[in-house]
Amino acid sequence: MTVSELKAILPQLQSLRFHTVSDEGLIVYTRSYAALYNMVSVNALDNEFGAREIYRKKLDSLFASLSRRYGNLQGIGLRAEAVDAMLHILNDTGCIVGRQKRDLCFELFDELTKSYLFDFDETACDHNALYGVMRLIYQFLCWLVPEDAENDPWLGFARNRVAAWATELHENGEWKGIRAEEALQRIILMSMNSYMLLDSRHDAIIQKAYSYYCISRQLQFCRTTELTADEIRYYILIYDAIQ
Repeated sequence: MTVSELKAILPQLQSLRFHTVSDEGLIVYTRSYAALYNMVSVNALDNEFGAREIYRKKLDSLFASLSRRYGNLQGIGLRAEAVDAMLHILNDTGCIVGRQKRDLCFELFDELTKSYLFDFDETACDHNALYGVMRLIYQFLCWLVPEDAENDPWLGFARNRVAAWATELHENGEWKGIRAEEALQRIILMSMNSYMLLDSRHDAIIQKAYSYYCISRQLQFCRTTELTADEIRYYILIYDAIQ
């Protein structure tokens, strides 16, 4: 997106009311407003793109909206995305700090993870739900002291998945039988395992998969004028994998 295109949609973003937005849309907008807040605050661009307070208030409203809707969200995958979005507001912007908000995220994570892993069936696994839950596992493990993280029951689950993906990768860097979207999810999770837990055992495998999917391979880009929530999700995956 160019600067002129961004400026053209700013009035719509700044005036958006979240009660009209879908559940998926709330999650996607979290990344948008967090990016705008960070861009404005880090580079002191309040005069050019609007005061950072606009985006801070939007993020505060997003957190409240996500927490209110959480109980009615359908499916583990969407619930995991919602908690991830709430964490994104707390951790990646630094603009909203509150023990109550953090405690709520811990509570939702604990409930969600126990529910998911209790019924986990590897033969009938939805890759979006697995991706969402594993992202949360790595993020919450980072808040624990190393000794507690090593003894956490979910760490073994996550590491077993990562080890399996490393074994399944072909010599050319491709995972056979999965779509590019799922491959990007695996790359992101394997990278999180590497840099969040200082585990370098699979770094060569990650680089090989990254080279195949993010450098050598032509990823499918959406070219519609107005992107759907699913299309924006795909762009976010590409961004996170490259980042």
